[in-house]
Amino acid sequence: MIRNTALFLGLVAMAVLLWSSSDDALPELSNSRGATVYQEYCYRCHGTNGEGGQGRFPIRDKALWTLGVDTVISTIIFGARGDVRSNEHGIRTGMPPAPYNDADIAELTMHVMRLIAKRPISVTPADVARVKQQHIEALRARLGVKGRSE
Repeated sequence: MIRNTALFLGLVAMAVLLWSSSDDALPELSNSRGATVYQEYCYRCHGTNGEGGQGRFPIRDKALWTLGVDTVISTIIFGARGDVRSNEHGIRTGMPPAPYNDADIAELTMHVMRLIAKRPISVTPADVARVKQQHIEALRARLGVKGRSE
């Protein structure tokens, strides 16, 4: 009886330690601005951990997470094209661009890369601005449009 009680108390103590140490590791993930933006904008379609939400668009197993961070930033900024689903009256299933500022997009990118890709990366608003500028320059080159400074 004493042995079982000691074993039980030991298991409870380990569970409390694991629970408290995981809480210490998670605040940057769950209480960050990136987590708030994810909850506001991404959660409905992509679910809590990227497994797919009410809109049923899972992103957890997408190749996107193995690509460079700039690709993830670009996808968040500019959205993604989706297929037309004939069984849903021809509704396009793409992702719209995120309507947030550079700082929020940087925080969101870090949140999803840590949460879904399990890649602890750092993204700054300057990184987001750089990706936007590269995209604009690529579009101008493709369209043959000269930039303001040219």
